[in-house]
Amino acid sequence: MPKSSWIKILNGSKMKTRILWIIDGLGHGGAERMTLSIMKSFDPERFDLRVCALQVKQGNPIARELEHAGIPVDLVPIPNLRHPANLPKLLKYIRSHNPHIIHTQLEFANVLGNVAAAMLASQRLHASHPWRAARTEYGRSQIEWACLRNFCTRVIAVSESTRQASYKIRKN
Repeated sequence: MPKSSWIKILNGSKMKTRILWIIDGLGHGGAERMTLSIMKSFDPERFDLRVCALQVKQGNPIARELEHAGIPVDLVPIPNLRHPANLPKLLKYIRSHNPHIIHTQLEFANVLGNVAAAMLASQRLHASHPWRAARTEYGRSQIEWACLRNFCTRVIAVSESTRQASYKIRKN
């Protein structure tokens, strides 16, 4: 991961960059497997990693693999988006880990994670995938993209076509 101007290094210290990766669940899906692959590729000398799952999906088997790789995994149960206690619960969790960067992956994480991170003035990342960029006509997808458009500081597109679709959505 290249150095970026939006990663703050305090007083030139050799402090590790703390990254909190928030994802809906850690079942057998593609985003979940990608999480494992990406997290294992970080240099543990430079980065302090933590994964937060918001739901249990298929028993969260990827959580065990992440923990086996030395990456802590926490569950902050968010059964649905509409419950008023969800945001305070996630805010409390994020504050307790004080990350430099928050990466969100999938719908619940994109909505609640970006709003919470914006409230805490944390850097927010989102990885955009083709099937998600195309699904803007549905109500929940519109809420998700509104949160990304208004609260996310960086969107990472996994392909050029996804970048273009994401850019169109972010402009609207």
